[in-house]
Amino acid sequence: MTGFLGTRAPATSDAALLLEIAILVILFIGRFRFARGKRFGGHGYAMASAVFLHAITILLIMIPSLVFGFLLNPRGLSPVWVVILLVHAVAGIVAWLTGLFLVVEWRFRSKTSLACVRRRRVMRPLFWLWVFSLILGILLYALYSLP
Repeated sequence: MTGFLGTRAPATSDAALLLEIAILVILFIGRFRFARGKRFGGHGYAMASAVFLHAITILLIMIPSLVFGFLLNPRGLSPVWVVILLVHAVAGIVAWLTGLFLVVEWRFRSKTSLACVRRRRVMRPLFWLWVFSLILGILLYALYSLP
């Protein structure tokens, strides 16, 4: 037992898991409370918070974990585990970069609700891609850290 959640995972992975669950809650609040309620300012700030928090986990925990825990020391991982890891990484990076682009564009170029409504064709699938990636990340945590 190395982490504070009582699993084999390191404390950094436990912290990332809790932060990612918080991000998932923020995404759902932004999508289903603010966007559906046509409170686009709240929606934008919720999504900006999710993008910022996700950047922290990507830069401080996920990239080092991928490089030092997988690429430099693969430890005979099963092909299924590797596929889940790669799909999670690609989906997560695409979701985060797209979310970052939308937040930066919203924050610095167009704060009008009309601009937000125009981007909903991108935002809806992006939301579900992000949720999919988060679920895969939680699955990876469980596969790696639970006995």
